[in-house]
Amino acid sequence: MTSILAIDIGGSHIASCLVHADSGLPEKGSGFRVATDPSISAVDFLEALSQLVARQREQSSRTILGVGVSVPGPCDYGSGVSHIRGVGKLESLFGLDLRQFICSCFDRLNPGAIGFINDAEAMLTGHIRMANLTGRVLGITLGTGFGSAFLEDGKVIRDGRGVPTNGMLYDQQFEGGIADEQFSSRWFTGEYFKISGNTIGGVRDLAEIAGKDPEVKKIFQQFGRRLSSFLSPFLEEFKAETLLIGGNMTKAGPLFMQAVEEGLLPNVINIVVMDDGEEAALVGAVHVLLESGFAGQGS
Repeated sequence: MTSILAIDIGGSHIASCLVHADSGLPEKGSGFRVATDPSISAVDFLEALSQLVARQREQSSRTILGVGVSVPGPCDYGSGVSHIRGVGKLESLFGLDLRQFICSCFDRLNPGAIGFINDAEAMLTGHIRMANLTGRVLGITLGTGFGSAFLEDGKVIRDGRGVPTNGMLYDQQFEGGIADEQFSSRWFTGEYFKISGNTIGGVRDLAEIAGKDPEVKKIFQQFGRRLSSFLSPFLEEFKAETLLIGGNMTKAGPLFMQAVEEGLLPNVINIVVMDDGEEAALVGAVHVLLESGFAGQGS
């Protein structure tokens, strides 16, 4: 029996699970997650990653044929070398050869059996695969950063009408800054500081006080209006049938999704908010390997 190790690297976590090589679906009870910090050092990150791989190898009775890794961009996904810089998270990973390091965690593993995919693409393609979602989809992820993918019938589209370079919206300009600054947790903490003069941990902390503080509630509503304004031209030009939204920030969706829906009118579009983005990201991370028809070598 064989498995593929799926790894999802995020701004605040590293998650993993084992995935059946035949079905591409997670093995029950194989999930493991470690919390990290967006400003984590390279040494601490690699130690956490090493421990995660070791734990999965120890608990698995199956041969691990390969590793699928979802990681934020910018990154050279062909080589597994991170180019993250200037986005306020995981910048210590810049220049790290993740493929070489992961390969060193195994007794024997073909480097070609380690594949990399953008974290937003992984989450969105994973959800589409699990939910059998078809048609033209513009997907975004909201969290410590702003991810995106343009898809048609589950296939990622990297260029064409209405699609920015590689389908990435994070560096598109909006109201004097790039989208990654305008539609991530950093924008929320910045807006809260403007109205209160105080710092706050993140979106989850803000959501907890929104019911008692009308000014905080307005921040979420403003976010929804701005997000719809930014997305509208891309949705229209791409002729998207579905807007798929994932990421940790969706847990606060009730505070801003109505503003998003109202802002997209009069256009009628199917809006899907993902429930379990982490599992979807892990499925998507492995999918890139399964689609490539890789020839794995057991660990």
